[in-house]
Amino acid sequence: MENKTVLTKEQIQEELKALNNWLYKNNSLKKEFQFFKFSELINFLKNIIKTMDEQNHHSDLHLDTKNKIIKIIVTTHSENAVTKADIDFARKLEYLFKYTESSKKAL
Repeated sequence: MENKTVLTKEQIQEELKALNNWLYKNNSLKKEFQFFKFSELINFLKNIIKTMDEQNHHSDLHLDTKNKIIKIIVTTHSENAVTKADIDFARKLEYLFKYTESSKKAL
């Protein structure tokens, strides 16, 4: 079950210290992931979708297939805020990204 506890700006900033290159802006967390191979982007996208279903947490995704970039915007829409569930989701994506094939970089 999602933990929809709304976090303060200070709590969010503290949580971001443990997340690689995530930004907090407009009541959401944002990050871009870039890949060298299109197949890696697709595999990562499949893992994101699986995680969304498992956590019942559906973030906004923007794909730039030309540059092999996935931009993720994470927020709890029902709360119009960042919640513990958003932080948990971002952590899971960091874990998935870390174990995606080696030719990758985060923007």
